Amino acid sequence: MKRMTAILLAALLLCTGTALAAQWREGTGPSQPYQGAPEIDLSQQMGYMMFFPSEQMPVENECERLYIYLPREDVHVGEGTFYLCTDRGEVWETEMTDPDAVIERPINESELDGLLWGGGTCFEIRLSRSLKLGETYFVNLTGGSIVSEDGVQSPQIGGTDQWRFTLAGDYGVSEMAYLRAEGDETVEVESPQPGDEIRFDLVLGGDAAWALLYEYNDSADFLETMFEESCEVTGQVTGDQLVWGVLFMDAEGNELHRTEFW
Repeated sequence: MKRMTAILLAALLLCTGTALAAQWREGTGPSQPYQGAPEIDLSQQMGYMMFFPSEQMPVENECERLYIYLPREDVHVGEGTFYLCTDRGEVWETEMTDPDAVIERPINESELDGLLWGGGTCFEIRLSRSLKLGETYFVNLTGGSIVSEDGVQSPQIGGTDQWRFTLAGDYGVSEMAYLRAEGDETVEVESPQPGDEIRFDLVLGGDAAWALLYEYNDSADFLETMFEESCEVTGQVTGDQLVWGVLFMDAEGNELHRTEFW
């Protein structure tokens, strides 16, 4: 109940005027995704936009993807720019039209269940470097980054508090990046290939006493796979279908958290 109250609150706060087998509940729809929320004229405004993570819906332990949800299906990426910032300045940017960084897709069933929506569109932002544990971020998004089939453009998302979030937790994967050598330079890439390096800070603390790295289909190689203290971890991408993860355990060997990358 607390989670859904937070989602509804976020929807009301972030109205900026969005498939699947799920059905809209009576009295709701793309222009009014929650009962009691103001109805939006979608021919004139973009409508409701939901951001994850956010201060209302935080994320813990690891985060390499950010999400924009709209309860309408007639929208697509526009000619806009996405800026990820901290209080110290901009740390990453991408054009919304970059297919390696921005994935446009229908909202999946589990997401729809959480949002209590009957359909919509998700814009999945794949960061070149995962968030730093304990760091607070905010997003600036230029106007026109999302457009409807009728030509309605999304407004600018700006400032330090409109889309703000912190990667929380006593343990986790911090600042994971895929690195590729290009001449004399090393660059971060969103779509890793065999030969690229995997690098991240493994943070142990709180109830997490140790961590275990694993991979599928020989797609990644790590010199060490079991850790009992925080450290920098490096590995190599070895397969085309990359899937690997980190399992965090307490001192008794009980699983606390599992995070996977693909």
